[in-house]
Amino acid sequence: WRKYGYEQGNAKSGARIFYSGRYQCGSCHRIDGRGGIYGQDLSRIGFNASKDRIIESILRPSDVISPEYVGYEVTTEQDEFYVGREDRDHDTKHHLSMILANGERKRILYDNILEQKILDRSLMPSGLHETMTGVEFRDLIQFLSERTSTQTNAKKK
Repeated sequence: WRKYGYEQGNAKSGARIFYSGRYQCGSCHRIDGRGGIYGQDLSRIGFNASKDRIIESILRPSDVISPEYVGYEVTTEQDEFYVGREDRDHDTKHHLSMILANGERKRILYDNILEQKILDRSLMPSGLHETMTGVEFRDLIQFLSERTSTQTNAKKK
């Protein structure tokens, strides 16, 4: 997979892969205002991370987890169970604010939390690359590595 990731790819094809319903990258991650809010905004990923780091973050998502994307499992007194990340945009004294995988924002009263634990793995599932062909992986890496700024990318269109 690393070999494919370092090859020159087709960024336009990579964009289609990123936003395709088959791979669901865009349902969790956002680029230039388009996509989900569960995962990191990747609008500038090519500026902030080397190609090697981008490849490794897909191949081994649990190796490095940014503090703001640490996952939590929460069980309430009402036997409700949630997995998500903290929603730091909606911090309150009385509620734990979470973003769930479907993008839903959920507020849970601290008094109703029976158990809360930090996940020791990434919220991004491992093995996603195994559902792709090598060419698709290569093109996805090319697309992501070219994300350097929203202004630059808007001019390319």
